[in-house]
Amino acid sequence: MARIAISYRREDTGWITGRIFDRLKAHYEPAEKRTRDDHSAVFMDYDSTPIGVDFRDHIRATLDNCDILLVVIGPHWIGRDSSGAPRITRKTDWVRTEIEIALKNRIPIVPVLIDRTPLPEPETLPEEIRDLVFRQAAIVDTQIDFNWHLERLIRKIDERLSPKSANSRKQALESVESSDLERSRSADPHSPEESSQRNPGNGTFWRAEWAYRLAPAFRYKLMLSAAISIGGLIAIGWFYLGKGQAVPDPVYETYTSREIGITTVFPINILSLDTTERNQRKLIFRSANGDPLIKILRTTPPPTKDVRIARQNEIDDLKRMDFFLTYIAPEREENWSNWYVLSGVKHGTVFYFRRWLADDSVVSIEFVYPKEQAVIFNKVIPRMTRDLAFSASMPKGEF
Repeated sequence: MARIAISYRREDTGWITGRIFDRLKAHYEPAEKRTRDDHSAVFMDYDSTPIGVDFRDHIRATLDNCDILLVVIGPHWIGRDSSGAPRITRKTDWVRTEIEIALKNRIPIVPVLIDRTPLPEPETLPEEIRDLVFRQAAIVDTQIDFNWHLERLIRKIDERLSPKSANSRKQALESVESSDLERSRSADPHSPEESSQRNPGNGTFWRAEWAYRLAPAFRYKLMLSAAISIGGLIAIGWFYLGKGQAVPDPVYETYTSREIGITTVFPINILSLDTTERNQRKLIFRSANGDPLIKILRTTPPPTKDVRIARQNEIDDLKRMDFFLTYIAPEREENWSNWYVLSGVKHGTVFYFRRWLADDSVVSIEFVYPKEQAVIFNKVIPRMTRDLAFSASMPKGEF
C-alpha cells in the first residue's frame, strides 16, 4: 500500500488540510478493502513524539517508508513567533524538519498551494529546504473547485506512485508531475429564550451607519449560499453521516480566542473551526465541504450609538433585498438590553444574526445556511448563542 504523508502548519491551513486528508484517506483506504493488518496509507499529525525521544529521529522514522510528502502551503505557512520572526528559519520548527528530512531521504515532495498562495522565494527559506520551491506544485481551492482540484491531485499522485512498486526510491528524485498550476475554473425559525445574558453591556448601542455596512456581507452570503444550493446540496445536508442516516447529535467543544476576547462552543462533529482570520477579529465555522456557515466577529462601533435606529436600519436594508423577516427581538421596549436578534429567509437561505455591545466594541454571531439544514441549526443556534461569552473590552495589540 502506498504511504502518503501530509505536512502543514495548523494555524495556517489546519481546517483545509483536514478536508484534504479525508478525501485522500477515502481514496487510498476504502473501508471495504481494509483489513486488521493494514497500516494507514495517509497520515498527518504524527508529531506526538514519545517522551525522551529526539523529535528528529521520530519524524525520520515516520517518513522512512513514506512514498510521497504533501506540503500544504497557505498564506501564513512561513509562521511567525511572538517577536515576528519567521518560524520556518528555526531548526526546531517541525515543518522545516519534515521537509528537510524528506529532501535528504529523496522522498518525492509536492507543494500543495491553498487558494493559489505563491511559493515562497528561495532566499526566504533556510538553505536546507530551498529545493522545495523548485518542485512543481498542485493547487487546491477551498471553495467551489475543491472537489475538482482534489480529483486532479489524486490522479497525479496515482500516476507518480504507479511505478514505485517496481522501482526504488532513488528513481524518484523529482516531485509529482502536475499541471495544476493551470488557471482554475472561474468561476427564524429560531426563538431562543431571552434570559439574562452573562455578557457585559450598559444598554447603549451603535448608530445606524454600522448596520448599513453589513449589507455587502449579506449579499455575499446570499450569493454563496445560493451557489452552494445550486451546486448540489440536497435535503439531507452536509452534516448527515451518510445517505439515509440520522442527523448526528452535536458534540460540543469549547474554544477561547485571546485575539478576539471571546469564548465559544461549537459542534466538532458538524463544523470545523477556521482561525486564519482571528487577527482580524473573526472566526469562521465551516461545513464538511468547507462552506462558511457561521461567523463570530468583533468590530469597533461608531461613537454615537442607538440600538433602535441600528436595528431598524438593518431591518429596512434586509427588506430592500427582499429578505423575509421571521423573528425580531427584543419585541417590547422594556426588554432592551445590550443585544438584539434578527432572523429571516430568502429563496431557501436562512439567516440568524445576534449582536451584543461590549464597552468598546460590537460582538456578532452570524448564521447563514440552506433551509434544509434547519434541523441541525435549530439545535446549534440556541447553544452557541447562549454559551458565547466575551471580555468587556476588545483585546489590544497584535497577536
